[in-house]
Amino acid sequence: AIVDVAVPAREREDLEVVVRDQTKDLVTWRRRTPTEASAPASEPAPPSEIDSVEELYLVGLHLQQYRHATRSPEPYWHEALRRDPGHAPTCVALAGRRLRASRYGEAERLLRTAVARLTTLNPNPADCTALYRLGLVQLRAGRADEAYDAFGRASWDRAWRSPAGFQMALIDAAAGRSASALERLEDVL
Repeated sequence: AIVDVAVPAREREDLEVVVRDQTKDLVTWRRRTPTEASAPASEPAPPSEIDSVEELYLVGLHLQQYRHATRSPEPYWHEALRRDPGHAPTCVALAGRRLRASRYGEAERLLRTAVARLTTLNPNPADCTALYRLGLVQLRAGRADEAYDAFGRASWDRAWRSPAGFQMALIDAAAGRSASALERLEDVL
């Protein structure tokens, strides 16, 4: 059955429609109030108009995460690195793109820059993403021994312990070190 109900304008903001079958609610609908989260996407300001390196990095991260239709994260990251060539998070983010594009030389240069900054005061950085990605670059470039060392350093970070250990197990297995590979896999599990 179709039921037409006239609702005064002053009551439309808090409108709720309920469809019932005797005492059981079948469907309930409430008008959604617009929120900031439901606002349509907008383009960020151009890199030259953004004040800080951190904000440039974060805008780039946002553009990459949501695969923005009209903007690339790279100009934001290039501007961040122009202002601070050693900004580790930006180096790691841009290196990730270079790694996915098989541009290993560029990725390695960026990752080594990040690792240098991250290990200035502490040989074991709190976030070992740069070391793990450096291991991936070295492995794909055919330098398994260097990759093994990078993965070993990355495994210090709990977030990277399993992925790095797994990569090390693969290298061990490829080198015929079966017992070591199995130990690494047990640790990963």
